[in-house]
Amino acid sequence: MVERMKEIILPFLPLGIVFISWTIVTWESWVDLVYLTLALLSWLLGAFMIRYKLETKRETAQAEKLKKILSRIRHDWANHIQMMIFFLQMKKEEEHYRYLKKLAEDVNKEKHIGVFQSPLLATFLLTIGVEHTNWKWHVDISKDIRISMPEEEDLLQMIKSVADWFDQVGQGKYDWAQIQLTLSEEEQVVYVTFEVYDYDHKRIVLPVTDAWDRLEERVSKLGGKISLSRKKQRMIIQHIW
Repeated sequence: MVERMKEIILPFLPLGIVFISWTIVTWESWVDLVYLTLALLSWLLGAFMIRYKLETKRETAQAEKLKKILSRIRHDWANHIQMMIFFLQMKKEEEHYRYLKKLAEDVNKEKHIGVFQSPLLATFLLTIGVEHTNWKWHVDISKDIRISMPEEEDLLQMIKSVADWFDQVGQGKYDWAQIQLTLSEEEQVVYVTFEVYDYDHKRIVLPVTDAWDRLEERVSKLGGKISLSRKKQRMIIQHIW
């Protein structure tokens, strides 16, 4: 808190000094003009310093996020290469072929993210595993989905809210291995489905806690409707646009 106050006050310290000096000097028109000019210059200097600090912080945050993304990509591909080398060494040609085919299918699905107009939504879906690292995320998007930019922005906030909900309720759930996120559209209704799988690729029953009511309210304010399947193994957001 103290550091935050310093960041706000220090850039405008020269402006404060000018005003204090102005009040104790002789009141003459030319003196007023000089101090008015100094006050204006001090204000511009303070505004420039604050803007510079904000831009520096934003660039630093973006660079840090990019660093995490590149690190995650490097880690994932290192694992893929190790698996392919293992299959080749063990002469398991069928497993090697299936693994390569699965990689190609995943890359093909990722390119469907390009259907979105919002760069923020597309970037979040591509990097959701970097933002929320507790589990592996698998994103599957219908290539036929088409929604407007404002609706995409609402959809982004809904998905972020659900991801935050998973982070909260999934603490200590060591059997959770992967979350499947699927987006599709039917008759101007966008469906976002979330399913959690364990390490044996079996769906897990989702917990209903006090946080669920807050999540329902949040999604409703954004124009959506969220629900759980009868067996509570699937979470679905419906968003009409």
